[in-house]
Amino acid sequence: MPNFRLAPNGFIAQDIGDVEADGIFRNLNLLRKDAYSDFEQVIKGHVTLETLRIAHRLTGGSFRAFLEANYDSGNGPLTNLIKDLAHYLNGRIGHHAIITSILNEEKKLQSLNRSTSALYRPTNRPMNALPLLEDGYIVHDYDLYRLMAGISPANVGRFFQLLGGETYYV
Repeated sequence: MPNFRLAPNGFIAQDIGDVEADGIFRNLNLLRKDAYSDFEQVIKGHVTLETLRIAHRLTGGSFRAFLEANYDSGNGPLTNLIKDLAHYLNGRIGHHAIITSILNEEKKLQSLNRSTSALYRPTNRPMNALPLLEDGYIVHDYDLYRLMAGISPANVGRFFQLLGGETYYV
């Protein structure tokens, strides 16, 4: 089981350093912008391959553990989106709801003026958080591929870009 550390807006694999994380989120931003301006990037598969590579790096190889760490027992910054992802992967909601949820989280990042508070938050997250799944839900590590097939690699890239926080949406 991988361990996770605090990124600006969620948890990423612990073995990713600050410099590498900065590069990953910057690449996701540039990939998102280039995919909208040059559709050939999408057709040739560059968006899909690069998004998959980045997703595997950020999740530490375990998509389920990644979702549970970012759910953070219902206290994570992306809790609503993670819950919607679990609903989607278990057939309870459709792909439009996920895309709308991603858009809502992006709008929150762009509009909120975050104040720094003196609340302590641990920077490492060993896998002992309360489980995300309920009502017989099942999420496997290969569900990352199902998610990409359902909502598109570009939208999965937008989801992972949310972990970087508002500074990566410039």
